[in-house]
Amino acid sequence: MAKNIFQKIINKLSKQPAFSVSLESLISQYREFSDYEVDVTVVGAQKIHIPQMLPSEPPEGIDYVFEATGYFTKDKNPQYCTIPTEWRNVNNYCHWTLTEIPLMALALESSAPKVVLPEALLNGHLSFQKRWLDILHQAYPEKEILTLSDNIDKLDGILPVNQDTSTARHLIGKCEYTWYHRGRATPYTLGLMEKIKPLFKSRYRFEGEKVYINRANSRRLSNEKDVQDFVRNEGFKIISLEDFSLDDQVAIFSQASIIMGFHGAGLCNMVFSSPQQKIIEIVDADCVYPAYKDGLVIPGKKATRTHFHMIAHMKGLHYSVIESNEYVLSIQKLEGVLRLLDKTK
Repeated sequence: MAKNIFQKIINKLSKQPAFSVSLESLISQYREFSDYEVDVTVVGAQKIHIPQMLPSEPPEGIDYVFEATGYFTKDKNPQYCTIPTEWRNVNNYCHWTLTEIPLMALALESSAPKVVLPEALLNGHLSFQKRWLDILHQAYPEKEILTLSDNIDKLDGILPVNQDTSTARHLIGKCEYTWYHRGRATPYTLGLMEKIKPLFKSRYRFEGEKVYINRANSRRLSNEKDVQDFVRNEGFKIISLEDFSLDDQVAIFSQASIIMGFHGAGLCNMVFSSPQQKIIEIVDADCVYPAYKDGLVIPGKKATRTHFHMIAHMKGLHYSVIESNEYVLSIQKLEGVLRLLDKTK
């Protein structure tokens, strides 16, 4: 199947001008298939079992099934490594960090001297996108970067693949797990982030800090003030991630002793966390249970959302979760979790 998909993409791209290639068509061919065998393996296929933490998770836990990370290739000495299309919504911090960055890094660390990227990735205008592109340039300075429009007739090299959705078909609630929301951290992603973390530089030090992440937008707790007053008395520093640069956020998540925050994209910075760190995720049934397919909510279907539980488990972090009820968090329940953490070395 891998070689058929590879050839289909190449044939389509080589026969049409770049602007007329359907993004939806390319995504469905290149970024959404789940059964393949790569020709060159960087990280082998893995099955990772995550034990139950949330009531929404099945008692037996969840098996995440990752296919191999690597490359499709038909050229032993490729000149080009190509990413034919971006994924949807590259301006989403979580999607960019867990989906686009690992794939770009794969392309850049390939044996090909030239890397062909979609313009949507190279033209990222948000501060975290610009900084990530700068970091990748530092990490792989010898590579020549081209766009599809520059190189539309020379896409005969290799394609990088980092399968960031489980291929498991078992049911989670009423939803097959392979339908679950895409863009989760793969074993390759976590290794990459650890390797590239030293390139980030921060002017702040957060060693030993206890940090509570404030959410100023949606999914904010109704009793947010009471929660913040309580954690402040417990020695937590209240921060808003949007007030910090990407480098500073990396420092926060790699140096703080405890990080607490409501379920949201900012917690994907856990990919930079250190093994001794303690993570407390606050979730509500409203944002824990939706099931997804192709980025859309499936009416009537439910599945767990364990993005951050999975990252913590794979990195060996101490992970705790607290469920709020209709966006009201019990201070007594929060205090109980903190007391337990006090006893944890």
